[in-house]
Amino acid sequence: MALILRLLVNREPGPTCTADEEIRIGRSSSMELRLDRSGVSRRHARIYEGGGRFWVEDLGSSNGTRLNGRTLRAAARLQHRDRIQIGDTALEVDLAAGGASSRPLLRPSRLLAGVAVLAAVVAGAHLVGGRTAQAEIAPDAGGRIFDLDQMEEGEVFGAGQNADHRISERLVFRFSLAEGIIGENRISLRYGAASVPEYGVEIQLNGRAIGFSEPAPGSWRYGVERTLPGDLLLPGQPNQIAFVASYGASEDWLIRDPELLIEPIPPCAPAACVEQAEHLHAIGLRRFEAQALIPSNLFEAWSSFREAGLFLVPLASRSPLHDRIDELSARTWSALDQRCSQLRFTVLRSVALGDELEARRAANEILRSFPRDGHRCHREGKYLLDLLGG
Repeated sequence: MALILRLLVNREPGPTCTADEEIRIGRSSSMELRLDRSGVSRRHARIYEGGGRFWVEDLGSSNGTRLNGRTLRAAARLQHRDRIQIGDTALEVDLAAGGASSRPLLRPSRLLAGVAVLAAVVAGAHLVGGRTAQAEIAPDAGGRIFDLDQMEEGEVFGAGQNADHRISERLVFRFSLAEGIIGENRISLRYGAASVPEYGVEIQLNGRAIGFSEPAPGSWRYGVERTLPGDLLLPGQPNQIAFVASYGASEDWLIRDPELLIEPIPPCAPAACVEQAEHLHAIGLRRFEAQALIPSNLFEAWSSFREAGLFLVPLASRSPLHDRIDELSARTWSALDQRCSQLRFTVLRSVALGDELEARRAANEILRSFPRDGHRCHREGKYLLDLLGG
């Protein structure tokens, strides 16, 4: 069956594209999709099929073309439900098998259309900008430097075959910090890791070793964090953090979703800091013990432990309270990961059985369990609920 790409133009059915065809977009009357609006060039962009896939390419327009919020620099492969922005016109991509009708994407009953997407999410496919993306393997990036503030959720780096960006030995991320940020905030790097043995990948900050990545010998381990020493950070200029494969590294080591965390350090005297940390520690314990009563209690327990840890940052030396809070933070994060996986599986199973009501119930349960950002499951829950029609 031939592949067909259909466009929704501001949510209304638009033109289709099949093999050996293209949709040219612009103000000119010769375009397959004419957009006679401000911000649109005469020959603005085109969508075409090549190699059994569909692509979008900007044609040197004055105002550019955006794909899922990012400006196109080269032709990019299109995925189901991608969003293309041309001027003030929003285009949505509908990929379907040949012979399907031109009805709008995601009709009131969205379950059947979303089965493949949901399966990919639960199986661990990349979730990029509210969509699943089958990553194309890029050549070994060697000395390439990636900007942390331009990361898309789900991007995977490393030596493994599932990497979007293949890096054999040295993976470098760049970021900048404004004056006054360092010293008043705890600055950490959070990421996911897979196939990383103990002492397998060294972490360097501005050329100085600061330790090794936490081991993740098997499947993905999310929420791995490394606090960045303030004395090695450079204010007002680019910083570089590198993952360097050591002698014992796996040939399949992977890093994904790196993000910089900047958390204000509470201004308090040492005794007051300890008192507040103990108070938050006690609140976290109560919420953790009552996690079965209210879905959000586990997330709130983790939030309390994390905030408690911030009150201990100003202290000159570590105490047993540091260790207790670190252990509880890691324990609750692991439990959150497990709950996230269980609820997503329930959604998928319900979709497969055609139980729309149960699928929506489980998706809503995800948002009750993860009420705000802090864990990736909050964003995934919103995406799944949107896919299921609310």
